[in-house]
Amino acid sequence: MTDPLDALRSPIAPVDPDPEFAAALRERVLHALLAAPPQEEAMTDVLLRDGLSRNGTRTGDVSYISVGLPDLARGRAFYGAVLGWTFAPGQVEQAGNQVNDVIPQVGLWSGPQPGGRLVHGAVLAYRVDDLTAAVAAVRGHGGTAGEPRREPYGLVADCVDDQGIDFYLHELPPPGRPAPDNGAVAGDVSYITLFAPDVGAARAFYGAALGWRFEHGSTVGTAPMIGIGGGDDLGAMLCFRVDDLEAAVVRVRDAGGTAGEPATRPYALEADCTDDQGTRFYLHQFAS
Repeated sequence: MTDPLDALRSPIAPVDPDPEFAAALRERVLHALLAAPPQEEAMTDVLLRDGLSRNGTRTGDVSYISVGLPDLARGRAFYGAVLGWTFAPGQVEQAGNQVNDVIPQVGLWSGPQPGGRLVHGAVLAYRVDDLTAAVAAVRGHGGTAGEPRREPYGLVADCVDDQGIDFYLHELPPPGRPAPDNGAVAGDVSYITLFAPDVGAARAFYGAALGWRFEHGSTVGTAPMIGIGGGDDLGAMLCFRVDDLEAAVVRVRDAGGTAGEPATRPYALEADCTDDQGTRFYLHQFAS
């Protein structure tokens, strides 16, 4: 019986492809081999703004903010009109909800968060130097943490603290220069308030898990600065830097949100606002 594998031992017969097909194929192969890697270029753009790190520099810094909204198209229109934000696809989320240039990095999101619930408002991610150790610290102090996984931007773990607040941990590539604690330009996040049922327990948890230290109610040595307050709202509320608070208040109202009258605080001019989907935030105008 003839061995069917004998055909493999036959002499190799040269082929004579169509010249136009061969030229087109050669051009495609050369283009693919010589093209610059788009992932590396995108990562450089994402992680830095004028040399400033958009994802924190120290353990405990905010590395990313996911803003949960029911209607992402409305969110893009509102925050674009109020803060001048522009949007592009992200490394993982490709629908065009990644905010360009803002510090820390921000993206709009309508899906579930680490705890499995839909969050209306901000969910924070924090930078750590050793994700495995940070996951162990979260678990050891009463929180929950998923196993670390690799994403295009680095290592990530989904977490929930001991009071039910969703958050993420990120181990990222080496950072650029530290960003200012209260933002640098209009549209940056200037301050964050984290609301928890038990303020003392929250300070103890994040102090143990992320090394946060507090003075006068706010973190010291994190960017942006974070305060922990009590109340029924569970999660984070953002403050944004603007150059002209009165003009920004008008933009909020014109875009369908609500805004209180500007008030003078020891640290800045401030207005309490709500977007057109019911998300509370503050606007800050700092002394020049």
